[in-house]
Amino acid sequence: MKCHEIKIMERRFPTGELESRWREIDSRKNGLHQRWHRNGQLFTEAEYRDDLENGLLRQWSEKGVLILSAALKDGEFNGPYVTWWDSGSLKEEGCFDMGKRSGRYVWYKQDGSIWKEEGS
Repeated sequence: MKCHEIKIMERRFPTGELESRWREIDSRKNGLHQRWHRNGQLFTEAEYRDDLENGLLRQWSEKGVLILSAALKDGEFNGPYVTWWDSGSLKEEGCFDMGKRSGRYVWYKQDGSIWKEEGS
């Protein structure tokens, strides 16, 4: 039976604040990977498997507003993809199939009206 080397990795800004934290198994990212803005606000959370993003990716603005939520598989967007303006209003939404837009995809203006639409 092989024993795996498991490490919790951290990177810090020059000022000492935490910049990112992730887990490695045999020198490959596996599990939750988190990054922070310089102001301490969470910037991104992503799940990794064998050094590739797999699962939900979320991203926040420096003010703590969710600005991206997307599904990934083997490092490619795969599934729902949604972004928001810093104000919190919807910016774009659609789906991806292994890195390519699939089906209806909509972009919105900051006032919430549709700017552009593709697909069916």
